[in-house]
Amino acid sequence: MDYRPTVRACWFGATIMAITCNFTPMLFLHLRDTYGLSYAQLGGLTFINFLTQVGTDLAFSKAADRYGFRRFVVLGQYLCAEGFLLFASVPWVFSGAEYAGFLLSTVIFSVGAGLQELLLSPIIDATPSENPARAMSLMHSFYAIGQVVTVVVTTVLMAVFGMERWPLILCGWAVFPIACGTIFLRVPLRQKVSEADATPVRTLLRSKIFLLGFVSILFAGATELAMCQWTSSFLDRALELPKVWGDILGMAGFAVMMGLGRMLHGVCGEKWRLRPVLILGFAGAALCYLTAALTNVPAAAVIACCMTGLFVSLAWPGALSLAAKALPMAGASMFALMAAGGDIGCAAGPWLSGLLSDAVVRNAAAAVGAGADQLGLRAGLLFGTVFPIGGLIAQLCLLRMDRLEEKSCEIAKL
Repeated sequence: MDYRPTVRACWFGATIMAITCNFTPMLFLHLRDTYGLSYAQLGGLTFINFLTQVGTDLAFSKAADRYGFRRFVVLGQYLCAEGFLLFASVPWVFSGAEYAGFLLSTVIFSVGAGLQELLLSPIIDATPSENPARAMSLMHSFYAIGQVVTVVVTTVLMAVFGMERWPLILCGWAVFPIACGTIFLRVPLRQKVSEADATPVRTLLRSKIFLLGFVSILFAGATELAMCQWTSSFLDRALELPKVWGDILGMAGFAVMMGLGRMLHGVCGEKWRLRPVLILGFAGAALCYLTAALTNVPAAAVIACCMTGLFVSLAWPGALSLAAKALPMAGASMFALMAAGGDIGCAAGPWLSGLLSDAVVRNAAAAVGAGADQLGLRAGLLFGTVFPIGGLIAQLCLLRMDRLEEKSCEIAKL
């Protein structure tokens, strides 16, 4: 059976996920200025997005193993489209209660994104491939490609037609999940492990390898999203770069470098040892966070934001691949739990950074006046350094376990 259309459908689905995660942050300052939303409320949209994805991952994992992937992956795409259309209609449908409308529509398209996140990785893992880790990285690279396309196309359209036209732009993006859902109705799908054969969840939760992998992907999500979600606002307010250049050089640059790292591993990474690569990546990301938060040189900050994308590029797909290799009979439940861990990080990272930024702005407003926004955004980004450091510690613990297992195997051979 030819699974190439299945793989391409997963690539398309990954780009849809990028739209759900990256369109709203581009509106943060516009929504703040138009509707008086706080940084904490804006971070709360991201928090709700990924918290909903966590709930979706956990709620549908058993059902996906039992009833098959197709109906849920199709449903996910159509929910993404419905959420986009509702979000675009908020200024009219929820006039006077816009934040409630933004929250509701975010929940709807986040359920759709959560179903994609739950299912695309096990679909790729179950599809015949000579190197599953490379196939996983290549699929995740299309998330970064989708992020670049979303940022660049949306930025250009907003610059040409005006920020106030964002609802029409989002309606245009809604066409793509409808098309992707229709494709998934027809392509062949394969399940690697049935519900009866899958490793029980309680067994996974007792595994040190799984728990450390869960912690690693949690911090990977926080590292990725805290930088990605706040880059546009940070470069605009803290470094006073024009918004169009902040979006293209910052958000799109981050996505380009993240996609480059994943694509390089997908194309020519057969000899790479993933564990050392992840350790180096987390360490590099921590250095980039420090540089971006502390420098007064715009070019250095932009480079640091972009390079964070490269350093964190394999943290999420790498953690999934290593867990799937260590626990081959885990089934969709393992992918659901790992995805839930990543989503918790994705939700908490930007939200915590936003909370800290708000606190600094409130306390510094009297002392520094207009500069309070700059100071607050810098403080939020500096706080984000703890996320890659946490991932680094988890991977170092896993490396130690790998070495102990290798020694045990050598002793057994003797």
